[in-house]
Amino acid sequence: MIDRTPLPRTFWFLFAGALINRIGSFVVPLFAIYLTTERGLTPTVTGWVIASYGLGSLLSGPLGGMLADAIGRRPTMLFGFCWGAGAMLVVPLVDGTLPLAAATFHLGLATDLYRPAIQAAVADVCDPQQRTRAYGLLYWAVNLGFAVAAAIGGTLAHAGFSRLFIADAATTLCFAVLIALFVPETRPKVTADAAAKADDGGFREVARDHVLVAFLLVQCLVGVLFLQSHGALPVALAARGIGPGTYGFLVGSNGLIIVLVQPIALPFVARMRRTHALALGALLVGIGFGLNAPALGVAGAAASVAVWTLGEIVISPVVPALLSDLAPARLRARYQGMGQVSFGLCALVGPPAGMWVLEHGSAGWLWGGCFGFGALAAVLHLASARRLQARLGGRGQPA
Repeated sequence: MIDRTPLPRTFWFLFAGALINRIGSFVVPLFAIYLTTERGLTPTVTGWVIASYGLGSLLSGPLGGMLADAIGRRPTMLFGFCWGAGAMLVVPLVDGTLPLAAATFHLGLATDLYRPAIQAAVADVCDPQQRTRAYGLLYWAVNLGFAVAAAIGGTLAHAGFSRLFIADAATTLCFAVLIALFVPETRPKVTADAAAKADDGGFREVARDHVLVAFLLVQCLVGVLFLQSHGALPVALAARGIGPGTYGFLVGSNGLIIVLVQPIALPFVARMRRTHALALGALLVGIGFGLNAPALGVAGAAASVAVWTLGEIVISPVVPALLSDLAPARLRARYQGMGQVSFGLCALVGPPAGMWVLEHGSAGWLWGGCFGFGALAAVLHLASARRLQARLGGRGQPA
């Protein structure tokens, strides 16, 4: 059953900070435009520079998880926000492609360093029965903020891209101030032996958790499908005569649906067993992308986005909640960091794989395969229920 008790005060400060920070995320959505127009880079070089950001973001998961478990959630977030604001201001000042790529790598590393810490902090302050609801609200805040940022960012860009970097850095520092003033350290107190074990074992102990690894591998199937929206999907739709403007509207509806539907769906998702919710979400994502197989028009593409967005709504609060349930308290942030790494790997593999199938196979094979992968992930999630239940025992929500 869902716990309807009020969420802790600390959570709401984390929620408010995440919303403010995301409202100020002006640079990333418009970064490719900045690189090609303001910096005069070719599309190929722009792709490599953006990839350096992705590499930094990928590495931020293990680094942020290690720091949050070792020195605490609060100092990790404060360090990440201050570093990220500084990196944001440096990027427009550097000259040359390689220095720009290096600065962009640092920006990606610093910008996402806080994620394992904030996810672990939510688990620290919320009871297991509250975590799905809390993570769902946090995800909702991120999407609402991103939608606002996209609208404001376009207006600021017309006045000069330098303002985007300054405003983005300012909102990042606002989150840091909020943490410094109102968020105490939440890391659970552990014995000296347990802390030493966490420092010595590090991610080796996390990697030896076969239940965690199996869960993340199955979830990677879903991540690879979801990231077709960044690669094969716009190309396939363009081949049907659906241009960039229409595709932008379709992808924008993803965030709108999340903002409108997630608050309504969250109580139902929170009442579900973890594996049932994950299976339902995986199936919806598979069906959503599979709907592109008949090569329908704009209405069919809109229906596709709506269905896989519903899958995203179901999955998004459950994954961090389950990672928190699986993790020992002393390794909680590292487990969240591993979840971040797994999705980063999906971002490296998913779009190129989809484009390869589209080029060497056919759109029908790609979207039919997406449905098959989604159904397979759903079956595997259901099959893992007994193992997860044995692991979790009587803690929190049943698996």
